Amino acid sequence: IIVRNLFYNVPARKKFLKHPKTEGAYVAELMELLAFSHPDVSFHFVQNRQEKFHTSGNGDLKELIHRIYGRETAAALREISASTDGGLKLWGYLGEPTLNRSTRNFEIFFVNGRFIKNSVLQKALEEGYKEYLMQHKFPFAVLHLSVSPDAIDVNVHPAKLEIKFHDASQVYDFVSDAVFSTLKQNEMIPDEHAADRLFPLHTDTVAGVLLQKRSVERAPQPFEENRAKVVQATQQSLFEEAVSSGQGSAMKEPPAVPEPVREKVLSDESRRHFRIIGQVFETYWLFEYKDNLYMIDQHAAHEKVNYERFLKRYRNREMMTQSINPPLIAQLTSSEAELFRLYAPFFKDLGFVIEPFGGSDYAIREIPLDLYGSTNARELFLAILDELSEESGMTDPKVITDKIASMACKASVKGSTLMHEEEIEALLDELLTLENPYNCPHGRPTIITMSKYELDKRFQRVVN
Repeated sequence: IIVRNLFYNVPARKKFLKHPKTEGAYVAELMELLAFSHPDVSFHFVQNRQEKFHTSGNGDLKELIHRIYGRETAAALREISASTDGGLKLWGYLGEPTLNRSTRNFEIFFVNGRFIKNSVLQKALEEGYKEYLMQHKFPFAVLHLSVSPDAIDVNVHPAKLEIKFHDASQVYDFVSDAVFSTLKQNEMIPDEHAADRLFPLHTDTVAGVLLQKRSVERAPQPFEENRAKVVQATQQSLFEEAVSSGQGSAMKEPPAVPEPVREKVLSDESRRHFRIIGQVFETYWLFEYKDNLYMIDQHAAHEKVNYERFLKRYRNREMMTQSINPPLIAQLTSSEAELFRLYAPFFKDLGFVIEPFGGSDYAIREIPLDLYGSTNARELFLAILDELSEESGMTDPKVITDKIASMACKASVKGSTLMHEEEIEALLDELLTLENPYNCPHGRPTIITMSKYELDKRFQRVVN
């Protein structure tokens, strides 16, 4: 009754009343938000006489995420906790970059226990993820922020869904720095089978029974047939019992899973034990470390190294240029010429010396030394202008510099390019010096992994 009253009192109720089928979905979402806002309260959600979910009320936010979004999501979380002397406190969970979404619907914020929508928090979260996500992708996060009631204005929205911070810049800096610091401290190598290790499916759910049943039915090696028959008979009995009891979709209390100790693979200590296997498809490098196989995208890795090196030299005023003789001539349209005049100082600071050459022609006389001989400078210059044209009104020097440097790093080695082992050794060494070696400037992963256990499963050397 309370939930239905909340539903019929929201300003958007007319929209939902016109489409009655959406009421159930709305109430379900509302119940999930209530559970997230009060993880210490037990909730039972029953719809059409079917229990959709229930929470234990033990205060474990990660367990709630597990129940509502599933084990794959829960296995790809990083805990965040930060505070300031001024009374700001942030806690919750951040999704790994692999959990990226196409909308902001999974950026969930609570301020002093109340669910809110706030552009400052959204932008701060996305700024912290900037180096980890591709353009037009958004992170998964469930965050609680505690602030002094005197620091916010809650009367800016009829349904109290929005708030206004009196010192928005302080909150923005605090949240973005906390998010970036948390992500930087953790290794972000995508592992699609982490859920199987952290949240194994047990036989107390039909999903677990079916999954394990299918793995046995794929017939293990001959000397394991007798054991498989015993396991299969046991699983069939459990499955029939669950179905007959009508609890096929019920989810029992998930087992407590301790936070795993995550050893960093890209570290100086681990690096000494890498065994480089070789290059495949002239694009990916494979190396072995302990019980895992790692795959590096040579273009993404080289692009990230070049990008960081480029920006470091720029910020330290150590840019070196190379003269081009004779100069390269680029013909610009009137709009491109106007765009270049607007951003000319930034091109100059990055090491591009480009001058009018008469009419609509411009002469490229110098380019950054890192780019010399590795790409067509004229095509690169035009590509950068094209990229900037899509960001009309952009005036932030840092954003412009990052944009130009990112485009300039298109000079990195491409896929389908043969590299020697000495080159990949040097690339790995330089990756270790970066704060975020796991994603290229555009958010694509530089490295992924597959465990020995997963390979054994693919070859049916193990049965579950």
